[in-house]
Amino acid sequence: PNRPKRAGRPNLEGSLKELLRGAWFLKYGNWGQPHERWVSLQELPVRPASQTGSGHRTALHLVWEKHPRGPEEDLKAIRVSALMGVTLGPKAGPFGKWKHGKVSSGHLCFSVHSAGRSLHLRAKDERIHHVWTSGLLRLLQGDGLHSPGQGPHL
Repeated sequence: PNRPKRAGRPNLEGSLKELLRGAWFLKYGNWGQPHERWVSLQELPVRPASQTGSGHRTALHLVWEKHPRGPEEDLKAIRVSALMGVTLGPKAGPFGKWKHGKVSSGHLCFSVHSAGRSLHLRAKDERIHHVWTSGLLRLLQGDGLHSPGQGPHL
C-alpha cells in the first residue's frame, strides 16, 4: 500500500539500501577498548550448507566484521527476526566505561538488542546515526517488510 511520507522520515527503500551497503562504526564491548567494525545487513544461510538439502534457506542478518568482505571467521551476526529493540543514546551496556563515565558524542550512540546478545555502536556522524537507527527501528516495526509468519525480508 502507498502511504504518504511523514516529515523527517527517511525514505525506507533508501535507508535499507544504505544498511545493506554498510558503514563503519565504533563498537563498544564489555571488555577491551572500543574498536571500529564494518556493520551491514546481509542475507546469510540459516543452517550450515551440509544441512540445507536441496534448497538454500537464507535470512536477513545484522552483521559486524573487522573489514568488509573479510574472512568468514571475523564475521559476527544477529538474525534480524531475532532483534528485540534499539536503545538510542549511551544508556545501555558498556558506554559508561569510557571517557570517565561519559562517551564523547553520546548522541551518536545506540544499542541493538536480541535475546542472546547486544551490539553497542557509535556512528561516525549524525546522518549515519539517523539512517541506521530509523532503518533498524522500522525493520523492527515491520513497516511493510514482514510476510505472515516470517521475519523481515527484502
